[in-house]
Amino acid sequence: MDTTRNDQRRLKLNEYIVYLGFLLIFVFFSATLFNRGFLTGTNLLNITQQTTMISVMAIGMTFVLSAGEIDLSIGSVVALSAMITALLLRFTNIFVAVLGGMAVGALVGLINGIFVTRVRIPSFIVTLGMSAIASGFARLITNLESVPVNNDAFNAIFGSPWGRRPCARPPLAGTRSPRAATRCRRSSPASARTASRWRC
Repeated sequence: MDTTRNDQRRLKLNEYIVYLGFLLIFVFFSATLFNRGFLTGTNLLNITQQTTMISVMAIGMTFVLSAGEIDLSIGSVVALSAMITALLLRFTNIFVAVLGGMAVGALVGLINGIFVTRVRIPSFIVTLGMSAIASGFARLITNLESVPVNNDAFNAIFGSPWGRRPCARPPLAGTRSPRAATRCRRSSPASARTASRWRC
């Protein structure tokens, strides 16, 4: 009887281990960096913005792992979607640009799903190949240049509260988990037509 109760307690503890770990880490840094402004609103907002992209990807990956599969293309697909959105913002409004970026991600996911569920190719192989395709296409359409986002509406919603403009950047060669978007600032007052004038 006691053994059964101990097992049940262990199971309940395992369910909350992630949250307990997060709480311990937060308390640790709150105590050690208290005098350095860790608990200020600005820093907490900065942490939230830094982790937003990873959090969104982690939510999607949770469903994939729950189904017993794996997706190695998620980083490259996020980078490609960000590049498409940044490029569309040059010619259209924010609504169409965001929908375009989401459509690219949905299309890639559909292709991966078809190969995994219909063609019966292991998800490891499918997504590994798609990772190379997506990152290569992102580098091709931008010629390895970062794409600055100059849309005021987009920057007001998704940009930095400190005035730095977001900059979509193609994945680096040889990497499968690039950061899809980084903060960048201008290094010269010249024209922003090329990303070489932006320092990310």
